[in-house]
Amino acid sequence: MRLLFLIAITITCLACKKEKNPIVPLPPEEKRDTLDPDITSEGKLKIVWQTLIAPDSSRWGISFQPLAFQSNVLFSLETAPNNNLEREKLIMLDGLTGERLWEWDDYPGIGDSPTRLFARAIVGDKLVYNSQNEVCVVNLLTGTTEWCFDNVQGYGKPAITVFGTSIFHVQESRKDTANYLVRSDVDFNGWDTLFVLREEDGFQPHMHPPGIWIHPITLDT
Repeated sequence: MRLLFLIAITITCLACKKEKNPIVPLPPEEKRDTLDPDITSEGKLKIVWQTLIAPDSSRWGISFQPLAFQSNVLFSLETAPNNNLEREKLIMLDGLTGERLWEWDDYPGIGDSPTRLFARAIVGDKLVYNSQNEVCVVNLLTGTTEWCFDNVQGYGKPAITVFGTSIFHVQESRKDTANYLVRSDVDFNGWDTLFVLREEDGFQPHMHPPGIWIHPITLDT
């Protein structure tokens, strides 16, 4: 009798077991894998063009994510990742065809590699770039140098701040223990000293470019 009772309980439990919901596959048109070669519908990503930018070697690399300028693509090609004596090239490609429009490597000196200390900002049709002790402005339409500054007496912070057409940069000199916050217009090769921190005045000279807006005339924040 006890055996029949246990068998009855087992059958009842099995009968009450909830079945899992079956997995319903998505329709083919709702597939999310954009790498699927069968996907050809409009609105999906597709390769417009591709071009070889350098030999396939660890000696070459792109140092920063490509930037879009108008309908073109700007990037920096690193030619020697472990050698500061060889510098990068700025390269502009036609965004519709991939054709190489221009290259730029008109550096004023050896300096430090832009790969490690690289800051950039687009102002109108110009690129402002900083590689620690170098600041350059490059015309993005022609690939020519507007002006370059090489702080041969010292070095600068690896970052710049651009507000409107004003470039703010922090420079240090090997001649004294001071930091200088300087400003230049994007169209003018010359620096105005705005603020100085000196060690003999009780300050530790380690200043960074401003992170807030500064009025280019009144200097109000």
